[in-house]
Amino acid sequence: MNRLRNRKLLKLQKPYPSLLINLSLLLIPSTVPLVDPDSYATDQRLFMREVTILKSLNGYPRIPKFIDYWDENQQSYLLQEYIPGKTLDEELNHGKKSENDVVKFLAEILEILRFVHEKGIIHRDLNPRNIIRHSLDDQLVLIDFGAGAIKKVVTTTTYTQTSRTKIYTPGYAPTEQMRGHPQYNSDIYALGVTAIQMMTCIEPQNLAQDYNGELVWREHANVSTWLANILNNMVCENYKNRYKSVEKVLIELQKHNVCQTKTLILPTNVDLFEGEQTRNQTDAIVFFLMTLISLFAIFYTAGVFSINQDIKLLKNQSSVLEKVN
Repeated sequence: MNRLRNRKLLKLQKPYPSLLINLSLLLIPSTVPLVDPDSYATDQRLFMREVTILKSLNGYPRIPKFIDYWDENQQSYLLQEYIPGKTLDEELNHGKKSENDVVKFLAEILEILRFVHEKGIIHRDLNPRNIIRHSLDDQLVLIDFGAGAIKKVVTTTTYTQTSRTKIYTPGYAPTEQMRGHPQYNSDIYALGVTAIQMMTCIEPQNLAQDYNGELVWREHANVSTWLANILNNMVCENYKNRYKSVEKVLIELQKHNVCQTKTLILPTNVDLFEGEQTRNQTDAIVFFLMTLISLFAIFYTAGVFSINQDIKLLKNQSSVLEKVN
């Protein structure tokens, strides 16, 4: 379902008089029971399962808040918080993202996925259209957790499905998910190919594959070896060779001092300048100390020479006095 096309903005007074924010109303039409009662029953079951999932995710700030749901005239409605901002898909219309941008993106979305996976939930449709940068705080928000129910019900807009239980977007879903067996690291695959798309501006389904079925993408991106290795591990064709969990990916990022749980530690030009400035100050201090030592040695030598002369003079005077006496 096209999220933007089907969104309806509401100012609700009833039955939610306390809500004074814009909300998005997601309309989910169901199959008419008289035409296909079996499909209708399945759709309703799947819809209620998604409602349960969305309720369990409530309270996390980077996931739209679930408000309510209801059935009316044989149609199911899902009411969620409206997130103002642009999707990542819209941002990519302006060109490639830098490596630092991609690292920050990975860290933010991995934190959201960690929360989701801890709840025993697989998103199953992570792609640039389902990630929004909030216009108020510039933070990323993962949306469309109800996409599973929507796509199962609205069969005319489902992406290349051969079964009503397969939920995915071509290019962003790994093989095991397309075969109907999604894993937790299926979401990691989707995140990895999304990051690759950010660096190449090439949609994953348009990337070439090698003889092992692995994506060929590095020649299209300006990327460090360490980050390329992480992304390649995230998008392994065989899920058994892929990162098993979000924590594994975060640990790899931490090894390169790129992120520390939720806080990014990125090298910047300012840091490099400050380091160079510190080295220059140290060199100046060493030079100053060496100069002082040299001067002291010179003066000391001169002083020693003067003392010797005085001693020699005193000895001569003593000899003269002895002769006189």
